Amino acid sequence: MAFTIARYHYGVFFTLDFLMAMLVVFLVLLSAGHMLLAIPTIEKTFRSVQGLRRLYLGGRGG
Repeated sequence: MAFTIARYHYGVFFTLDFLMAMLVVFLVLLSAGHMLLAIPTIEKTFRSVQGLRRLYLGGRGG
């Protein structure tokens, strides 16, 4: 009887741990996907900042 309860107990906790792990992996992949989507935007922003700096410095040191 106790063995059955313990097995059920650990089975439930294992399932919860598994679901939590899947959730964490999903969130990590989601944020990584957002980063991949944001890279071109970051690159554009960086280029425009470089362009502004070049304009501001009059074409030297950029």
